[in-house]
Parts: sequence; C-alpha cells; structure tokens
Amino acid sequence: MNDPLNTEPPQSDARDISRVPDHAKNNFRPGMAEREFRTGRHFALELAQHLPGQDWIARLTEISGRRRDETEWHLQEDMVPPEDIRRACETLLAATIK
Repeated sequence: MNDPLNTEPPQSDARDISRVPDHAKNNFRPGMAEREFRTGRHFALELAQHLPGQDWIARLTEISGRRRDETEWHLQEDMVPPEDIRRACETLLAATIK
C-alpha cells in the first residue's frame, strides 16, 4: 500500500537485471530501462500491429540510413538491434501511437 506521507522516490526496476533477456545481459548497464532490451522481433511485431498493410520497413531504412536487407535481418533476430535501427523503430512507433 502506498503511504501518502512517504517522501522517498518510488523504486525503479530499471536496474533489475533478472528481467533482462539472457541474450542481452552482456549489454546491460545500470540505469538502463527494460524497454532498451526489446528485440528486433519485438519491434517487428509491434510495428506490424500498428502499421498493417504499410511498408514500414522502408520507413525504417530511411530513418536509420541502413540498407533494407540489413534492417530486415535485424528485425528477424531475437537480439537487441543496433542503436540506429532501435532508434528508428522507437521513432516510428512514437509517431504511430500518439
């Protein structure tokens, strides 16, 4: 139960490495949010759900500056995509979820 008189900040699970997928634990840094560990497959499923029937991969390649084959490969893998692809995914998702 939350105590309204408690002035301590809420405890964040951002440092809880137990919730990080095994394949991403080598990349874990304290203070990183769990969302930073979404895999390429996770992004692909989420983008397909929010942008059905659209060529969202083409939009990702434009944003990230990567070739289409590279982008597709990273979205098929069960690993954290490179920073530029991850940011492109987050940018596109943020624009569609508004």
